[in-house]
Amino acid sequence: MITKDHSSTFFDENIRVEMIIWLAANLDSACDALEDFFDDHSAMDMERIFGVRAAEFEPLLAASQSEEFLSFLARRKLTGFLIKASTPVPTEFGKGYVQHHGWGFYTSQWFYAEQIDDALVERLLKWKESYHAEQKKSLAAEKKKGAKKKGGAK
Repeated sequence: MITKDHSSTFFDENIRVEMIIWLAANLDSACDALEDFFDDHSAMDMERIFGVRAAEFEPLLAASQSEEFLSFLARRKLTGFLIKASTPVPTEFGKGYVQHHGWGFYTSQWFYAEQIDDALVERLLKWKESYHAEQKKSLAAEKKKGAKKKGGAK
């Protein structure tokens, strides 16, 4: 169960939970947010989110039938929660700090969890750290590339 301490952690770590969809409550009829989720994600996305091979999702996505998709999830006992988490996109890294433009420019990712608990909180924290590490590498490469161009223009 998510507690006030988790909320403080999310605030301190710049993680926001944008949406939670309880799949078990949508098995008879998908809510609009779940319909949008199905429409907006590829089979590869579904594999990452649910841990089921992409090939199993392809015919469901091609048919665009949310009822079939929900039946598939129910058969697989994937009736937990879809969680959309977000974090600001970092623009600069320094010694011991990360700078970003705030919540005006952020990235989001969907997660599936059977329960909303400490394990989910840890996954969200790891995702944010991994995303920041990728961005740090990317920004360093861009900076290096820019320095080479600048140095070569003399």
